[in-house]
Order: sequence, then C-alpha cells, then structure tokens
Amino acid sequence: MKSSKLALIIFITFFIKSVYGQSDTIKYWSKVDTLKWSDFQGLVDAKSSFDANTNSGLIYHWQVNFQGDSSKFSFTVNSFVNKHKSWVRTGFQKPRLLKHEQLHFDISEFFARKLLDDFNAYKYTSDYRNDIVKIFTRLQTSRQIMEDKYDEQSNHSLNAEWQQWWERYVAYLLQNNISYQKAMDGIPKK
Repeated sequence: MKSSKLALIIFITFFIKSVYGQSDTIKYWSKVDTLKWSDFQGLVDAKSSFDANTNSGLIYHWQVNFQGDSSKFSFTVNSFVNKHKSWVRTGFQKPRLLKHEQLHFDISEFFARKLLDDFNAYKYTSDYRNDIVKIFTRLQTSRQIMEDKYDEQSNHSLNAEWQQWWERYVAYLLQNNISYQKAMDGIPKK
C-alpha cells in the first residue's frame, strides 16, 4: 500500500510538472519576470469587447503522509498565466494596458499565497480531499470577485485614478501578510 501511494504521488508530481511546468505555455508569477506582450500568444476572442485578456489562475498539489493516528500534509501552490489562452488585439500593445494585465496576474499571486496559508492552517477531517477542494473553491471565488471589482473600478485600465489605486493596493497586499478577507474588506465601494 505504501509503495502504491508513493508511485501515485510521483506520477501526480510528474504529471503536474509536465503539464504545468514553466514552459512555452505556462508562465509562473515572478517579481522580476513580469508579463511581456510576447506572453500573449492566444487567439483573440472576436466576440470580446476587450483589447486584451490574461488567462491567469492557481494550481496546487498536495500530499499526505500518515504516521500512526496523525497525518502530515504538504502543499505547493503557484499562480500562473496560460500564454496560449492570453491574448491582445493587434495595435493595442500599450504599456498602460500591459500594466493592467500584470495586475491581474499579481492578484492571482496574492491569492496563491493566501491559498497556501489556508491549506497549512486548516485542521483536516477524515474527508480531507473535500476539505482541500472547499478551501480552494472559497479562495478561487474571492479571487474572481476581486478581479471583477478591479476591472469594474479601473474600467479595464481606462480610469487612471482607479488604476493607480489598485496598483498601490495590490503592491501593499503582496508586501504584507494580509488575510484575503481583510483584503476584500479594504476595497472601497465605488
């Protein structure tokens, strides 16, 4: 049984790295390697009214080791951009818009950090698989709410005052250990 669990963990790790490893498709968040227009390689959504779209998200994997009556969980969480699903319209590759798209990626990174915090702080039940999914779903929902609020308030980068507010706010979130609930509460009503 122990060897089959180890084989499964090795397979899942290999699968995740081969599918989600830094590649020509996936870019993981980095403070120094920010988005470039060359990262937007997807086909433009002709039905979209937007000039660009960043396809960012969170990926996690976990393992559990059972030791007698106790269990030890370990998690890895990353934020990423799928380059083949991110796109920009020809002629719209402007610095202002790239900065806006980078902030979507930064918001994903903030929630990746919060997801890892929540995974590590949780007291798991015997239904730990479901516990993990619930934690992820809650954070993913909050991430989407924040991203929607960001787009609404900044008018997709067209409102310079709100765009600057969001840039300062997300930088603050990334530099400080703020809970996602406090981060959500810190967004002013427009």
